[in-house]
Amino acid sequence: IYQTSTFEGEILMRIHIFGAAGTGTTTLGKGLSTVLEMKHLDSDDFYWKKAEIPYTQKVVPIERVQSIKNAAIDTDRWILSGSMCSWGDSLITEFTHMIYLTAKWELRRERLLERQTANFGLEALCEGGEMYQVHRDFIEWASRYDTTGREQRSKATHEAWIAALPDNIRLLRIDGSRPKEEVLSLTIDQLNSKTKPQR
Repeated sequence: IYQTSTFEGEILMRIHIFGAAGTGTTTLGKGLSTVLEMKHLDSDDFYWKKAEIPYTQKVVPIERVQSIKNAAIDTDRWILSGSMCSWGDSLITEFTHMIYLTAKWELRRERLLERQTANFGLEALCEGGEMYQVHRDFIEWASRYDTTGREQRSKATHEAWIAALPDNIRLLRIDGSRPKEEVLSLTIDQLNSKTKPQR
């Protein structure tokens, strides 16, 4: 199904997939990992400490970066999904490709609600539930992506980050609102393309 001959013999390939919460960065990362036979890492696994209530305690930035490097030390072909634009600048030179996923807030919100419900159960997310406040704060934070400034993960933050990327890193802009199989196929096609995308 996928044309991956471009990658045969390409020893060094490191891909970072980023975008707003709910655009499908983790899903695409897992898909590419399977098709391209590359190791997949997700930034959330390095950003948050294990805690009784998930997503409430952060790992120190320098430790996140070192943990990612340690996790990828055994391969030159790996994928990191999830944003790192506020803390992972020292990792930028590690990557050969960057993939920026986009999608409208209405769809992202729907996906996030489905994901949170699947992960924690509806009861935990409702008022009085153990994840209620964390969930409410997360959705409020995510809703500001398109309109807020660079004080949080936002479109403005990501566009500024993209503008400062080294020229040798290939940037792809992908519509993450499509079904996941279409997003995967489109990404493979663009990775295979010899035309350098415009930033």
